[in-house]
Amino acid sequence: GLIVVMTATGIFDYRVLHKLDENSLNYRMDDPLIEWVAENADADDIWLTPTYALHKVVLGGAMLYYGWPYYAWSAGYDTWGREEIVKQMYEASDSVTLDALMTEHNIRYIVVDHDVRTSTSYVVREDVIAATYRAVYTDGDGDWTFTIYDTDKKW
Repeated sequence: GLIVVMTATGIFDYRVLHKLDENSLNYRMDDPLIEWVAENADADDIWLTPTYALHKVVLGGAMLYYGWPYYAWSAGYDTWGREEIVKQMYEASDSVTLDALMTEHNIRYIVVDHDVRTSTSYVVREDVIAATYRAVYTDGDGDWTFTIYDTDKKW
């Protein structure tokens, strides 16, 4: 009886492990965005991004200001407070307010992409961001444009 049970659980485990490989997620590590982040950003640069968990920016080595909130929340951090600050930064109505927020929170790079433009948590003022800082990386077009603004490069 024990042999039958052990064999059955072994077969079950084999099927589970085999199916894991079928649903893998692969990133090309020579992706231009991953390479740009790795080559241009320092390890202590803080990035303002949407709620990324796994993204090319993260694979390039970026340290996110907010990221995916579950990880910080489950460790006891005030994610609600930080979410409100992210909203203030993306919704800043003028360059002075935006720059003050970036300086206060040590943000070096701002990402504006489809997730930011279609967020239900805030209405991004990309016009203010673009009028305040220079875009240092752009890819795509329309709402799917991925843009990185550098807060060290002001107009």
